[in-house]
Amino acid sequence: MKKYKKQILRKGFIGIANHDALHSNVKKWRTFFTSSSFFSHLNTPSISIISKDNGFTDLYITDSWGIIKNNEDDPDTSERILNAKRKNIPVIAFFGGSTLMGVGCSSPEFTIPSIVEKEFKAIYGTELVCVNHGVAGWYCAEQFHYLLHHMPYEPDYVVFYDGWNCLWNLYNGYLTNTKGNITWKKGTSLRHLEYDLLHSKMFDVGFLSKRASVIGMNKLLDKIAHLVKSNLWLKFWNSLALKYFPIKRINPISGFHNNALSETARDEIMNLVAAEYIRIHSLTKTICESRKVKFIHYLQPILETTTRELNDKEKMLLTIGVKMGNPEIFALFPDFIKKVGWPIELVDLSKAFNDTVEDIFVNDGHLNKMGNAHVAKKIITDLHLKLKSN
Repeated sequence: MKKYKKQILRKGFIGIANHDALHSNVKKWRTFFTSSSFFSHLNTPSISIISKDNGFTDLYITDSWGIIKNNEDDPDTSERILNAKRKNIPVIAFFGGSTLMGVGCSSPEFTIPSIVEKEFKAIYGTELVCVNHGVAGWYCAEQFHYLLHHMPYEPDYVVFYDGWNCLWNLYNGYLTNTKGNITWKKGTSLRHLEYDLLHSKMFDVGFLSKRASVIGMNKLLDKIAHLVKSNLWLKFWNSLALKYFPIKRINPISGFHNNALSETARDEIMNLVAAEYIRIHSLTKTICESRKVKFIHYLQPILETTTRELNDKEKMLLTIGVKMGNPEIFALFPDFIKKVGWPIELVDLSKAFNDTVEDIFVNDGHLNKMGNAHVAKKIITDLHLKLKSN
C-alpha cells in the first residue's frame, strides 16, 4: 500500500480518499478524472486511488495512457498490446461506464475485462488482451466519441457493455427538451449539459455571489471542524456544512424525479431513446468495420431487469436506487429496443442474473466481484463462439 500512497502524493493528491463526505467528491473524482465538456471525464494517467463510497471500497490503478489496469502489477497497456501483436494474440477493447470500470468489485483483477482475460485462458487455453476503457458516468455516445477520436491503438474487437447510463442520459435528455429551459442535443451527455449551464453562469453576478458565500461558509465550517481532533466534533461541524452550505453541482434535471409521465408520454420518449441507442451503436459498428475491427455489443444486466424473485436486500436496494419519475423504464428498456428493431450484434444480458442466488448487487446497477464473474462467464461463452467462427 505504501507504493500507492507514493503515486498519489506524486500527483498532488493529498492522502488516500477516505476523508469526510464534505471533500470526497473533489478529492476523489476530480483528481482521478479530468473534466471536459465534450468527453465528460477521462481517467487521469498513472494514478492509484482507493475510493471508499456507499459502503464499499475500490482500488483503481491507471497506466500512462489513463487506462485502468487489469491487475495491480500489470505493465502499461501499450506494452501489453505490443506483446500481443508480436504473438498474434487478440486484443479486445471493452467500453462502458462505472460497472465496467470496477465500481463495487474492490480491486482491478475483479473487473469484467480482467476476469474475461484470465478465465478465457483458463477455460479454453487461449490468450487474450482485454483492455478496460470503463469510465464512471459514460454512456454509449461518449464511448463512441473516444473510439472515433482518441483511440491510441487498433484492437481486434471492440466491446460495448452498456445500457444503464445510456437509458438514464437519453431519457432525461429528451425529457429536458420537453420540460426544461435548456436544450439537450444528440451525442451529448447530461454532464455536458451541466458544464454548459455552469459556463453560462460565469458572468451572472447573482449566481457567483451566492456561490461564493456558500463556498466561503462551507470552508469556514471545515476549518472549525479540524480545530479539535475529535471524530464527534468533526462529524457535527461537517454535518452542518453539508446541510446548510452544501457544495452542489448544477443539476440540469433537478426536480424531474418528482414528475411521473403518463404511459403515453413515457412511451413516446422511450421510442426515441431506443432509436437513438440503436443509432449510436450502428455508427460504432460502421466505424469499427471501416477499420477492420469487429464490434460486439452487450446489453448489461441491472437489478431492474432481473425478473426472478428478489431477496430482501435487493428489494431494499431498489427503494434507494436512482430516483426517476418513471423508474419502470429500466425494466422496459429491452422491450423498446425490440420494438424499434433489435440489432444483430446486440447480445441481451439484461436477465443474466435470473439464475443466480448469490449476493451480487451493491446497488441497483453496480456489482461485486461475484456479479462481475457471472457477467464475465456469459461474455466468455459468447466470445469463444465468435472467435471460433473467425
